[in-house]
Amino acid sequence: MSAPSAADARGLQHVDRSEPAEDEAEDEAEDEAEVYEDPAVQAAIERAVAAEEEEDWLTAIAGYREAMDRGLETVGDKTIKEVIAKLHFAYGTVLYNEASYEDALRHFQDAQGLFPAPAFHFNIAKCQEELGKYEAAISSYQAFVRGVPAAPANINARISRLEETLALQLQQAEQQASEDSGPRHPGRALILSGATLAGIGVVTGTVGAVVFGLQARDKSDQVDSIVNGGNPSSVSYSAALTLDEDGRRAEMLQFVMASIGGAVTVTGAVLLAIGLKKKNEAAAEPTTALRFAPTLRRDHAGLTLMGRF
Repeated sequence: MSAPSAADARGLQHVDRSEPAEDEAEDEAEDEAEVYEDPAVQAAIERAVAAEEEEDWLTAIAGYREAMDRGLETVGDKTIKEVIAKLHFAYGTVLYNEASYEDALRHFQDAQGLFPAPAFHFNIAKCQEELGKYEAAISSYQAFVRGVPAAPANINARISRLEETLALQLQQAEQQASEDSGPRHPGRALILSGATLAGIGVVTGTVGAVVFGLQARDKSDQVDSIVNGGNPSSVSYSAALTLDEDGRRAEMLQFVMASIGGAVTVTGAVLLAIGLKKKNEAAAEPTTALRFAPTLRRDHAGLTLMGRF
């Protein structure tokens, strides 16, 4: 699709203010005046046509869009949407030739949205391919082929090549994800678990020994003051028995907490030792792993050396 010409709109760019001698010319002038009876539309069209002649595509687009927003539907024998679409296409082509693929893509998509045409799909696909958006490019090329049954055979070949490239990229991404998710440090989980359990065991044993040990000692001192100290607080016999039972319970809990803490500490120490052993064994093994993977690009095919060092 070629860039739009200023001649497309030139026939309607001015309102004829003359007084024609023929009735037919007078009717034509009246019809023409009706099209541009809104001075704002007239000004927008004149500005757009002048910018189009200078290949100032953005200003031309803005002018025609203003006229469209004010209700203008046709320019000459074309719809105003088609005129604006061609301007987007023209500017997109300039941007593509300047390698501004992202901006070119946006203008080609704007053109397609205003006036759907197979040619726009082709240019959209070209931009997407340059940007590495292979899945989107495949869809756009396929849309172009559907709209142009007589499309060149190399378009289907291009689609096949992009599909192969996309499949290879997905495969490489899956392999990389698998490698990244694997354990980078063998024994790391054991080391962390062992250290955590050992810490919990030490805290449990220490807190149990201190807290319940103090309680047992306090109860024992109270009972001793009753039995051997003359019972200065005049504690009853039943109360003394209760103190003795509380003291024995505190001693038992002290022993239980110490036992639990010791067992957890030993378990953590064992896990920690196993984890450190695995880590040391892994550190002693060679860390370089190489493999070759085929690569397929738009302009070449080959092998890529991949590995972990």
